[in-house]
Amino acid sequence: MYEEEVKKAILDACRAAGGQRAFAKQRGISQSWVSDYISGHKQIRNMSLQTLHKFFPDLILVFSAKQKSAATLADLERRISALENERDLKKNTDS
Repeated sequence: MYEEEVKKAILDACRAAGGQRAFAKQRGISQSWVSDYISGHKQIRNMSLQTLHKFFPDLILVFSAKQKSAATLADLERRISALENERDLKKNTDS
């Protein structure tokens, strides 16, 4: 379900920008990349967070109702880094 929503959002953004080429240029990505996601050659469910951010730089992620504020990509990257550091510390102490 969300794949169709994201695809529609990409299409809407392309229309607003004046086409796929203009949208791609604004976002610093290739037009073929945009086309691949729209056509289904690339699966939206496999899109990385960085790619999602390139397509939608103003996107704010909300992970749960308990979250006090929405997470930006920078917030998310900090959280991931902290989890990776915690995992590495645990791994080193378990060795």
